[in-house]
Amino acid sequence: MAESIADLHGFVDGVIVHDDVQLCQWLQTMDGTLKLGDFNRAEVMEYNYQKKEYCKYNNGDCYGNYRSPEEYSAVDLDEGIDVYTFGNNIYSLLTGLWVFYDTDDDSVVQKKVINGTRAYIDPRWRTRSYIETRLVDVMEQCWAGVVNDNNKKRIDIFQVVKLLRDIEKENELKMTPQIYNNMMGRQEEEEEEKE
Repeated sequence: MAESIADLHGFVDGVIVHDDVQLCQWLQTMDGTLKLGDFNRAEVMEYNYQKKEYCKYNNGDCYGNYRSPEEYSAVDLDEGIDVYTFGNNIYSLLTGLWVFYDTDDDSVVQKKVINGTRAYIDPRWRTRSYIETRLVDVMEQCWAGVVNDNNKKRIDIFQVVKLLRDIEKENELKMTPQIYNNMMGRQEEEEEEKE
């Protein structure tokens, strides 16, 4: 999922903001490939050649309970909103819950998010396994920043992709000795049974 967002943010002809990142926007094909869809809110950011930077845009007021603090505050937006809501995706994949699952009142969620409150993450997710611990860390980096600090602490989607790839590699390295030892232990047991 992160790689498909990175394809948009790193598009050769300019940054494309999906503007509606949530789990239901991906479809898994028969061969297991994930496809990102639903581009009805997508925004192609304009580029200011004098300032040599992309121009932020504004959606006005928004609704729902899955958006970034900047969207709820109706301030100017950039691709950081996709990263924030990707953090929500990690939360849902990790916990099996919707962010702020304990309330149906979107206005309550919006006020919490604007003020810097993030969805509750049970502390046990930080220690259950290597991958879960690291996913909590990535999620929190996606959620960093509040409206008044211009989200300077939030990582970008390219950093997210790198972190996720590193987690995968590190986990494989951690698992290799265990798998090897398990296999060797089974071989020794089989040899003992033969004797």
